[in-house]
Amino acid sequence: MYSIILNAKEEYPSLRKGFKHNPTPLTREDGSIEPANPIKLFALKHRKESVEDILSMAAAWHKAGSPLIHRGPSLGSFEKWSLTIGSILAYADVLGFLDNIDYSKSLDKETLLIAGFLRYWFKTSGDKPLVAVEAVELIEKTGGNLPLPTRIAAAMDKEETANILRDGS
Repeated sequence: MYSIILNAKEEYPSLRKGFKHNPTPLTREDGSIEPANPIKLFALKHRKESVEDILSMAAAWHKAGSPLIHRGPSLGSFEKWSLTIGSILAYADVLGFLDNIDYSKSLDKETLLIAGFLRYWFKTSGDKPLVAVEAVELIEKTGGNLPLPTRIAAAMDKEETANILRDGS
């Protein structure tokens, strides 16, 4: 899995118009309508050119002696792969490969908090389903000694919960 960060560079990107790959539904041979996935359609239509471009980048890098010029981060157990792909991209002046790896680490911390909370829940309640009030009571019994996922911690904060209920955000 690869995480990516999309920056639309505007406050309400969902309100934009005039997309290059406009999502137009497809009419199948049997007359039924299939919702369009414009990126998938573009990728399928231009597969040959895309593969040729990728192979051209790799061939140019190889012809230049396969210089190992990637100086960015690498993935553990995938160091050689990271160095090779990063170097091919750097040779083609595509910079920033794996530069957002620290962002993915922050996602992992939240995942660990969620997993810890769920382990505690199972340890104390087994596979018995809980309603929200019971889950809150379970958390309160820890006296604040249970690290909580961000959203649960925010919901447990009475002032934050009041703000959420009042503002709807």
